[in-house]
Amino acid sequence: MVNFGQPRVGNVDLAMKHDQLLPYSFRVVHRMDIVPHMPACAKDHTLVQSGSSPCSPNNKKKSYHHGVEVWYPNTMKPGDQHIVCLGQPKDEDFSCSDRNTFSLNSYQSYIADHRHYFEVEVPSFGETGCNLNDPEGDYVEQGIFG
Repeated sequence: MVNFGQPRVGNVDLAMKHDQLLPYSFRVVHRMDIVPHMPACAKDHTLVQSGSSPCSPNNKKKSYHHGVEVWYPNTMKPGDQHIVCLGQPKDEDFSCSDRNTFSLNSYQSYIADHRHYFEVEVPSFGETGCNLNDPEGDYVEQGIFG
C-alpha cells in the first residue's frame, strides 16, 4: 500500500496491527506537508532536538502513524533525494519529517507541499471534473496515470 500526505488515522495499537497485516505499507511525505502531522501525536518530551520531540509509542490515546515513511525533504522531481525512514520510534522516525517544526505564518507553504506530489498539483476535489464513462481517462489524458 502506498499513500501520499496521509494524516494519522489511529493510535499506536492500530498502527502496529496495520503493520502486522500490511507489512509493505508506505507513506510518502513531501517536504513540509503538514497533513501527515495531524492530528498531533503524544510527544516524548524527555528527548528534545531543535525545538521538537519525537512521538511516543507508549501513549495509547493519541494518534500514531502506521507504515514506513518515505520522505522527500526537498523537491520531488525524478532522481531527487528521498529517505526511507526506518529509524526510531518505529513508524514515526524522528530523523525524517517528524523532526520538522511548523510555524503558523508559513502555513501556505505547508499546504502547497500537501497539494504538490511528484510535480503534479492535486486539484481541489472534483475541480477537473470526470468522465463517468471513463473515470481513468481524465488522468491518462493529463499524464498522471498510464
